[in-house]
Amino acid sequence: MHAAAVVLGFLCFLNGVPTSMSRVAMTPMASKLAARAAMRRPAMRPRQTLVQAEDNDVFAVMVSFKAKEDCVEAFKKCAIADASNSVEKEEGCLRFDVVQDAADPTKFGFCEVYVNEEAFEAHKTTDHFKKFIETKPSLVYEDETVALCKNVYPRGEKSHFSSQRAQAVDDPYFSKGSLHVINMPHFIKPDCANEFTDAIIKDAEGSLSQEPGCLRFDVFQSLEDPGTFYLYEVYTNPDAFEYHKGTPHIKTWLETTENMYDLNKAGADGDVKDLQRRLRAIGANVWPPDNWSWTAHKE
Repeated sequence: MHAAAVVLGFLCFLNGVPTSMSRVAMTPMASKLAARAAMRRPAMRPRQTLVQAEDNDVFAVMVSFKAKEDCVEAFKKCAIADASNSVEKEEGCLRFDVVQDAADPTKFGFCEVYVNEEAFEAHKTTDHFKKFIETKPSLVYEDETVALCKNVYPRGEKSHFSSQRAQAVDDPYFSKGSLHVINMPHFIKPDCANEFTDAIIKDAEGSLSQEPGCLRFDVFQSLEDPGTFYLYEVYTNPDAFEYHKGTPHIKTWLETTENMYDLNKAGADGDVKDLQRRLRAIGANVWPPDNWSWTAHKE
């Protein structure tokens, strides 16, 4: 009976169950075992108290960079410092994702989400942002693109943007960048913006509800150019995205929106598809780590 009490009390400790709930008092032996286990348990990231976005609408900043060929690793380090400090130290920054393109490792995309525009303005006064702005010019080419956006989907009670996760273990193993992320602009004829919105929301809802490998599907619309949309999609791996491309909902979306694209967006000598390719980033997550919150649903 004594041995059973030790084991039960120890198991309750490991699983976070108060010993009073186990109806067994911790014996001296169990206390020693528990203390040793606590020393071996990985440290958890503390939960930050976040300011909630009013009506769950947010202010998003979509940025594309092209790093100089010999500065890729230095830029990644610089970007991670800005992103991690923003999320961990700024109450108004919900997420700051950094994506590196798989086909062209010099291409990067940022998806920054703030509770409102005021939070973004506050972000620009921080020391880590100033350090990033000071360091960046020597690492990237000057043709970066910045789009200030609002969220089209998700909105209201369906929206969940915070990337922080209290249970996330702080270990280098989870920083491998195993996810597959799509950060891509779409240039739509202004008079087709509402129709495109309806079509892409149906695709997003289908992706999240029917595909086991689709973690999130955010749709942002430029505040300055209502015809510019950004799709920010996160899949468990590249195979999950390949699966997505064969689904009935994306086939319906492609057929519905085929003639909605603004082919003159890149100018008379340009190609809207070429512009899209230059600005997109499709590849792995550089930051945050794999075990942070990537899902579109509250945990």
